[in-house]
Amino acid sequence: MQVPAAFKRLLLIRDEEWVLVTRMFAFEFFQGASIALFLTSSFPLFINYLKQAELPISELSKVFILTSFLLWFFGWLYNKLENMLSVKHITLGVLVFNALSIFLFMLFISGNESGWFYYVMLAWFYVLYLLNNLEFWGLASRLFDVRQSRRLFAIVSAGDIPAKFIGFVAAALVHQIGSQELLWIASGASLLSLLFFHRLISLDIFQTELHTLHVPHTVHTTSSNSAKEFYNLIMGNKLIRQVAIISFFTLCCFLIVNFVFYGYVKKRFETDSSLAEFIAWFLAASTAITLIIKVLFSNRIVNQYGIIRSLLITPVIVAIIAVISFFGNDNVLFYLFGTMAIIIEVLRSAIQSPVLLATLQPLSLHQRLQGHTIMKGIMDPVAFFIIGVLLYVLYHFDNNLNFRILSAIILVMISLWIIWIFSADKNYILTLSAAIRNRSVNERDIQLSDAESFEVLREKVAGNDESDAAFVLRLIKNQHLANKSDLIVIGLKHSSPIVKHEAINAIAEISKQEANNHLHYLFREDADPGIKAAAVRMLSHIESIIDFSPYLHHEDPQIICAAISGIINGRFPLQLDEAEKKLRRLASSLNPINRKCAAEILGEINNKTLQPLILNLLNDPNDEVVRTALQSARRMKSPEIAETILKSFAGKNKTLVFKMLEACGIAAVPVIANFILNNPRNESAGKLINIIGMNGGSESHRILDLMIDQLPLCQSQILHALHLSRFHVNHALQNKYENIARNYLEAAVQLPFKILFLKQQSESELLINALHLELASLRDQLLSVFTLLYDGDKIQRAKTGLKVNTRESIANALELIDQITVKEFSHPFICLYEQKDIGLICAELKKSFREPYLSVSLIYDDILRDKSHDYASWTKACVIYSMVKKKAPVDVYLLEPLRFSVNALLREIANFALDARAMS
Repeated sequence: MQVPAAFKRLLLIRDEEWVLVTRMFAFEFFQGASIALFLTSSFPLFINYLKQAELPISELSKVFILTSFLLWFFGWLYNKLENMLSVKHITLGVLVFNALSIFLFMLFISGNESGWFYYVMLAWFYVLYLLNNLEFWGLASRLFDVRQSRRLFAIVSAGDIPAKFIGFVAAALVHQIGSQELLWIASGASLLSLLFFHRLISLDIFQTELHTLHVPHTVHTTSSNSAKEFYNLIMGNKLIRQVAIISFFTLCCFLIVNFVFYGYVKKRFETDSSLAEFIAWFLAASTAITLIIKVLFSNRIVNQYGIIRSLLITPVIVAIIAVISFFGNDNVLFYLFGTMAIIIEVLRSAIQSPVLLATLQPLSLHQRLQGHTIMKGIMDPVAFFIIGVLLYVLYHFDNNLNFRILSAIILVMISLWIIWIFSADKNYILTLSAAIRNRSVNERDIQLSDAESFEVLREKVAGNDESDAAFVLRLIKNQHLANKSDLIVIGLKHSSPIVKHEAINAIAEISKQEANNHLHYLFREDADPGIKAAAVRMLSHIESIIDFSPYLHHEDPQIICAAISGIINGRFPLQLDEAEKKLRRLASSLNPINRKCAAEILGEINNKTLQPLILNLLNDPNDEVVRTALQSARRMKSPEIAETILKSFAGKNKTLVFKMLEACGIAAVPVIANFILNNPRNESAGKLINIIGMNGGSESHRILDLMIDQLPLCQSQILHALHLSRFHVNHALQNKYENIARNYLEAAVQLPFKILFLKQQSESELLINALHLELASLRDQLLSVFTLLYDGDKIQRAKTGLKVNTRESIANALELIDQITVKEFSHPFICLYEQKDIGLICAELKKSFREPYLSVSLIYDDILRDKSHDYASWTKACVIYSMVKKKAPVDVYLLEPLRFSVNALLREIANFALDARAMS
């Protein structure tokens, strides 16, 4: 049967989610029906027993205490089985266990049971409910991501609500058909849930997700290890701890309110049948209200107001009623606590529980499942135990039990409940951020273990693998390691020049005299000129008095360079003039090898008085000399050099130029900015803008902020550079950057409509794919603006999550954006980038934006003239290609400017289109 699209939209369910959601709903329906029927049989039996035995309602506190121990045990057992069994088997196990439990209680009902039977039967309802919750939410947490959880958790879990309604209505007939017969129906409903589970696991998504995500947990063999694991998880993860405590206070208030209300109920009704009928209709009414709220409003409330505000709804409303209860008489109290019982039951089921479970979705799968178990298998028993003991003690001191005292206790718990909700807000966002980071960052820390590793290190340095030996020498350079000098000496004697170089670099770590002897020995005995030169350079660092004359007049250029560098850097006064003269001769030599040598020396000595030499070498006719001069200029960090290079940018090695400009630091920023303003269409403008951003500081911020107004064509690069510079928008600039975001969003919103229209017109796939790229580009530009307006680090993590492009990473990223940006921006952004189907995107956008009037010619004109957005050259080239391929009319005035584009592809295809027009 075809389901109307409007109905799906009403429930916020997408087409591809419909089958999964409906099967989960049906699966939960029959589980819920069986448990509801069990409750409608057990609770009237318990209340009837109290009346017949003339026992007070405080006996319910004993049920709470018994329940706490049962829940502890079964929560622990479920956690153990979850570690050992597959998802399919543990779910089947729970379904069979619940059906068998209900069947056994049915067999033992005779009407002459001992009193303990009724206590156990009512407590057993909570066991069935716990196991149902653990297996159902374990499935849901695997099958839905964090964004889907906000929309769909309330829907998929609503299956048990109509089932409860049917069960509670049936309970009104319990005095006619009997509790035993109701339990027959409950057993049958439980068995039917097995059938619907089979239909559920036949879906492809079930197989894919569970096979992808299911990772067996470590199996612990002792209870102490298990307890320690739970303790570490609760204490180590703030979000799990906070959610568990919120769940604890929710259940505490629920138990107290129900205790008070049923205490009044027990007094008000004289006959068993009237009591059972009232309880049934009361529960049926609350369940009907829950169904309406859960299906129609819950997901919309969470979507609109977010996690934290949604969690506040229940405690705030209950607190207001609890305050009012201080001023009413017994009649008023009965109705107030009845209202409070309905509200807390409805909101706990419709909003509180689904939202709490959605809050855990950013965690890893293992933590999610453990979090569910902690909430239901640890904190619920604690709540039952504490409230049971509290009620028992209070009744022990006051047989009549002043219900206003319990109202005061409820208010105290609600206050703590609200405090913990606010504390969870920050950690939810941090967890989302961490979830994205952990999926995209994989770092490796390497540490040494002192003397214990020395023999291993010695073997590595002395071994034949030069990469291992060099790596160890680099590693120990800054480590406080005993006998480090032994390793360096072994390295100096190694056969590999690479290892010897590393040992020379580390030689300052050993004694000065020993180092001096080894370096002189290397210069005399080693055959490699490079090793001799390295030894001379290191001598200038460790010796204060040494005659470099033999090295200055050596026949090998490498050793001459090392000597000049050593003299000038070491400031040896007696030989300084001679070294500088030698350097100038090398720089003006006709031999390019000598000029290259001079360029290398200038980089090593970084002497500003010799800066004119490097300026000459930067314009050397030999490419190798220029490349070396650029590398040296990078070390000199001179704005004068930066200006000289930018004036003669063409023909230079761009990578080296960029590195040199980066090294110049903040001093080069005005020079680079001036170059960009005068050459905005230079192909390297984007990279140069990034260099300004990487320098950081207030000057970079000021210049980039000015450039964003002066260079609209470079806006996206400037925004990225502002993020690199750690710029954050202040109040004075807030409106300016929000308008930029609005402009990008307006352009992005137009694109899905254009893509859909072109698809319907069977236009070129090349152009359609180009517009998809434009949409992705606008996403990155929007994120760049968001980094400046909001928490930049978190937005960057969201950007990384979107680029990882898995279902879970995208959902976590969009949830993070939704949490930290304003709704004006987050809602359309999520609509644009949450799903892949362009038709669904357009349908969603129509709710908030006007659909543009479109035609193929209007789209072509918009792209080529950059009317709504500065389109990429590739997109424009695709438009021209589509026009030529279709033999569409070509506007000469439109294409003529593109013939002079800086982009070679666009330039060529514009010329081709004009030539084709001229020939036709």
